[in-house]
Amino acid sequence: MLKLKILIPKISKQRSDSFWYSGTIATIGTYELIASGDIRITFLDDGSSGKNGWAVHDAYNRGYKDKDLIESAGKIGWQNNNWFEVVCTHGECVLGDVAYDYDEAIQLLKQYFKENIFGCAKLGFHRRKKNVGALQCKGK
Repeated sequence: MLKLKILIPKISKQRSDSFWYSGTIATIGTYELIASGDIRITFLDDGSSGKNGWAVHDAYNRGYKDKDLIESAGKIGWQNNNWFEVVCTHGECVLGDVAYDYDEAIQLLKQYFKENIFGCAKLGFHRRKKNVGALQCKGK
């Protein structure tokens, strides 16, 4: 049986928003949970702005947590935010749903694996003949 492999652990209960994460978070079988999208913000107290890792680093250094992101009026000007999504290995196929919370995203990954491993044809998967147990997206 394939097992969930966590590549980037949850930082803390107070930092579970996708904002704090980047890259591949976890895998199971041929499915990957990734943090996707660009972050672009402006800190309204001093007018500094940045994107992606810089924005996360600066928010962390300011002591921000998820509640600060949610209650950001007067603190943060949002231009873009990122999200979690499940894709096929190698990013060949995006499966559709997104999540913004780490735990919800892990559950989404498990759900896709559980529900689509045998009913995968509906999502454009096929079994490779060389490795009958492996699934991958059809090239289009």
